[in-house]
Amino acid sequence: MTTNNKPMTVAIIGGGFSGTMTAVQLMRKAKHPLKVILIERNERIAKGVAYGTLCPLHLLNVPAKDMSALPDDSQHFFKWAKEQDPSVTEATFVPRMRYGAYIEHILNETLSHKASTIEFRRLQGEVKSIQIANDGKSGCIHLSYGEQVVADRIVLALGNLAPANVRIRDPKFYATANYVRDSWSKAALPKLSADAPILLVGTGLTMIDKALELKLSGHKGTIYALSRHGYLPNVHIPGTVRLPVPFEPNKLPSTVLALTKQIRQLVKNVEASNEANWRQAVDSIRPVTQELWQLWNNTEKKRFIRHMRCIWDVHRHRIAPEVGAMIDTMIKAGQLKIIAARVIAIEEDGADITVTISPRGKNKEEVLNVKRVINCTGADSNVKTIDEPLVEHLRNTGLLCADTFGLGPTITNDWALVDKQGKASSVIYVVGPLLKGQLWESIAVPELRGQASQLADHLITSPLCHSEQREESAATKGSSS
Repeated sequence: MTTNNKPMTVAIIGGGFSGTMTAVQLMRKAKHPLKVILIERNERIAKGVAYGTLCPLHLLNVPAKDMSALPDDSQHFFKWAKEQDPSVTEATFVPRMRYGAYIEHILNETLSHKASTIEFRRLQGEVKSIQIANDGKSGCIHLSYGEQVVADRIVLALGNLAPANVRIRDPKFYATANYVRDSWSKAALPKLSADAPILLVGTGLTMIDKALELKLSGHKGTIYALSRHGYLPNVHIPGTVRLPVPFEPNKLPSTVLALTKQIRQLVKNVEASNEANWRQAVDSIRPVTQELWQLWNNTEKKRFIRHMRCIWDVHRHRIAPEVGAMIDTMIKAGQLKIIAARVIAIEEDGADITVTISPRGKNKEEVLNVKRVINCTGADSNVKTIDEPLVEHLRNTGLLCADTFGLGPTITNDWALVDKQGKASSVIYVVGPLLKGQLWESIAVPELRGQASQLADHLITSPLCHSEQREESAATKGSSS
């Protein structure tokens, strides 16, 4: 709602899945004049890191039947994918680049059918800073090339940010050309000899992607993949049944220990009945995962992060059977070597890199000799330390503060950003992976599509208290810092 017939302006920073689908939901749901501005620093839009890949071996981690981007149409993606390729079934794990094209299709379709009272604008550029107006009712976004955008509401849809550097004795190696912090950067694989040994730090989903990309490129050298526990993501088994949520309403386990016991008993029961396996047992908890996380106190959350997080991740975030088979082949052939260890030091001598590691369960350090080190540890969400320019600005100006566990910023229940004084913003909201601290489960499509829809509902139904003479430049006259 707006006053004086002025359209509400919502600026969304980030054009990946979360940002694009928030824009889509705003335009689909709005009943009043609305201006949506989608700001993305990269040329690509509607794809982000996950779906912007050009590697055909990078498959979705969920079958087509469960990948609709629209919460009110569960078959939307499957029907679209089958139109594109009649061989697609509900159980198909579709290439991720095709899913990116699907999100782009939804945006274009929405634009072609939007009401005449809705305006959409797309901007490409890096956001340097955000200033809040003196009256606290709007904000001004400053882009790196000089443009300024005034908006009534600003949505941070920053997606998955670059991983943090692993702690080593002397971090000067991280300034060298043979270290790649962002595995998705263009510098990750070019100018690399086909026989060069490589170290991938991390053994999760990002490592799987890079290993497959190396395989497709014809790489022949040894690929070392290292993490503290050496756990690999588990593999989906297709064609299995769905189980109901195993907990009675209002009787969720209030401790990590209680949850662990109940999961083990559930797995034992379903496997004894031959109706399902542990995968379906884990999946049955998903509808209440966010509720569980919010039920637990800080002690239980800390216990889960310390003792259960790595186990949960490899069981919860599984890979397609085809991907699992390719990784297994690479391991059996000796090309991909999985190591459970900590990195102690990395030193470079010309083109040679010496990596000192401490293998798990051993008291003696060992050495790996490689030609390149690629960080595959996954997105960093600790806003206390992230060196992302916009996050740094929000942190330094006091507009943002970290949550207790370094999983993201502190936010309210309706995802408004909370500043260092503990005050909820009436302008800046958050959507996507940075909600992990509030929701825990906040990186997969079923949760993200719901967030986009719910945030759109909140924004377009919240009355805006504009002054009668609000000028477009009002936000530039003051800052909340």
